[in-house]
Amino acid sequence: MTKVTQKNETVLYTVFHPFSISYLKDFIKNLEKQNFKQFDIFICFNNLNKNIHIKKIRYLKKISSLNIYFNFKDSNPILVRKNDLKFLSLKYNKIIFLDSDDKMDFNRMKLVNKELDNYDFVVNNIKNLKTNKIFFSRSNINPIKITSIINNSFIGLSNLAVNSKALKKIINKINKKLLVLDWQLATLLLLYKFKGIYVGNIFTKYRIHQKNFIGQKNNFKNLYKKNTIKLLHYAYFSKYNNIFKKRYKEFQLKKNKINLNKNEFYNT
Repeated sequence: MTKVTQKNETVLYTVFHPFSISYLKDFIKNLEKQNFKQFDIFICFNNLNKNIHIKKIRYLKKISSLNIYFNFKDSNPILVRKNDLKFLSLKYNKIIFLDSDDKMDFNRMKLVNKELDNYDFVVNNIKNLKTNKIFFSRSNINPIKITSIINNSFIGLSNLAVNSKALKKIINKINKKLLVLDWQLATLLLLYKFKGIYVGNIFTKYRIHQKNFIGQKNNFKNLYKKNTIKLLHYAYFSKYNNIFKKRYKEFQLKKNKINLNKNEFYNT
């Protein structure tokens, strides 16, 4: 890990991996355009060859006006994020996420940072990076409850921010065997009664491609994987709440009846 010189109480956290490393320069440029500069940046390079990428990363860090530090880790993606978040929650008051292949509007950092003064976590809206189409037009999402995300999740890491006080309470409950982090992180925050808000006029710009869930075609293989994610999620959280136990039993019955015309995972 590069030497950590903390300058701010807020940190933006992301993870680059083999499918997103080509967007590194674009990612840094987007952060430099934010109209709020009082944040540090922590980047994890997961399962990437350090010898190949280190010179480029050091160069971008040198020419950037932002306070960037990073590490390289070869491990389970969930475990990598869990360990990083443990570390960051001890140093920072606020953690704002952004997926490494995405962008955000110029004012997202400022507006989300302000909302975190009053809430344990903040969820913002999403636009399609290419078409500018808004994902969530619903205005009745608040208050965010377990039932809001029981069937599908509108909360991803790219549109989530959390206070460290809340994160510290749930971080050890994160299970590396589950295939996604965002859904279980949001679920844990709600199960532990933390107060969140959805803000519809703050935007993350989502890059849709074949390597992420929304961009994947609805063939049998991809939908089977999404259904597996749901089964693992419901099974793990059955010990917390009967609503998950009920959904697990229901989903087991229909797991082999995949409808190729409907993507239920993000059907919000």
